[in-house]
Amino acid sequence: MFTTPIDETYLLTSNDLLNPFDYTAIFGRTCPVEIEIGVGKGRFLLDEAVRRPDTGFLGIERVRKYLRMTHLRLNELGCENVRLICEDAGYVIRQLVVDNSIAAYHVYFPDPWPKRKHHKRRIIQPDFVRHLYRTLIPSGVLRICTDHEQYAHHIDLAVKSLPEWEEVRTWSEMARTEESSTATHFEVKYSREKRMVYWTECCCPNEKPIR
Repeated sequence: MFTTPIDETYLLTSNDLLNPFDYTAIFGRTCPVEIEIGVGKGRFLLDEAVRRPDTGFLGIERVRKYLRMTHLRLNELGCENVRLICEDAGYVIRQLVVDNSIAAYHVYFPDPWPKRKHHKRRIIQPDFVRHLYRTLIPSGVLRICTDHEQYAHHIDLAVKSLPEWEEVRTWSEMARTEESSTATHFEVKYSREKRMVYWTECCCPNEKPIR
């Protein structure tokens, strides 16, 4: 269905992914930067970009079908504070995101890989959490949401394996309604199905060392 190349207007190219990120060059200005890992159809990313034009948003998505959907919407909106990345999130965070540079991470409804033999494929693992912490600014925030209860327990253990967090909060609630401007595509879907979602929010200390 999707055979033509993705328009690169808002897409970081392979040359942009060779060296650690220079956010001023990426966005053409100095601004706080937030990253969404797995943008899906782009609902959350683009709604937040419109709502907060002074923040730069990087959206990582490996599935080209979803990346194309997000890019089409982005072209319609013309948000200059969004850039998209078609790459493995593990590589991006470990190799390209510099220390103490990201204001917030958003990881909403990642694939739970429910079979035990596939658990190693889950993106939220202790080592990955350490890299998220490393790249967050002092007072930076990590937000994760899943509809899979067992994965929620796994996430809780993974984030708490790192004692440096200032605070770790977990809670469950019914998915937010379609009227919520920051609801993801899955939250809207799960709200209609009256499904529970599980949240984890981790905060870095104000005095987090700058390396």
